[in-house]
Amino acid sequence: MCLVTIAAYTGKLTSNSVVTKQPVPFNSLSELVQRTDYRWGIEKGTLQEYIFATSNLSDYQQYHKRAERTDGLAELLAGNFVLVTSAAFYRVKKLEHCRLAVVRDRLSQDTYTIHLQKDSPYTALFNQVLARATEHGLLDYLKRDWFLQESGCQDDETRVIPVSVELVKTAFIMAALGVLVAALVLMLERLLTRGETL
Repeated sequence: MCLVTIAAYTGKLTSNSVVTKQPVPFNSLSELVQRTDYRWGIEKGTLQEYIFATSNLSDYQQYHKRAERTDGLAELLAGNFVLVTSAAFYRVKKLEHCRLAVVRDRLSQDTYTIHLQKDSPYTALFNQVLARATEHGLLDYLKRDWFLQESGCQDDETRVIPVSVELVKTAFIMAALGVLVAALVLMLERLLTRGETL
């Protein structure tokens, strides 16, 4: 009996020391615009800003109307701020700031561009080379091998809290109270069953 109690206590203590990461409290842009406890922004001069400015969707219009035009990282790290940005920006910043999280709602296809001057004589050549590289999977190969993939962050889902003396003391007090209540219930049950047999 004592061994079972110790095993149950140890298992419970261990499971309580693992804490799951709090998920983002919304899953989409439509859920975000309904909230009043978050501010949000759009990076200045980006594709995302253009999409929000020209969209006919009511959620996008509402987001654009209330959005701050910002570079965003400082506000994002301060908390209760949402920044619509590219996946590439997120991947790079996640390397330095483990607290960043992403909502799975996608605004647009994640694209990469090469900028040339207007009417550049190299435009046709770049288009041709990039089209062939895309067809043959070269861009996917390069992205897989060279794009930043590892962050220095611990597991995003859970973290372990070290067991402290206070936690162990509290657990023993709770276990003692549990044993005391169980003993009282057992004595009460014996008294009631003894009274019925007489």
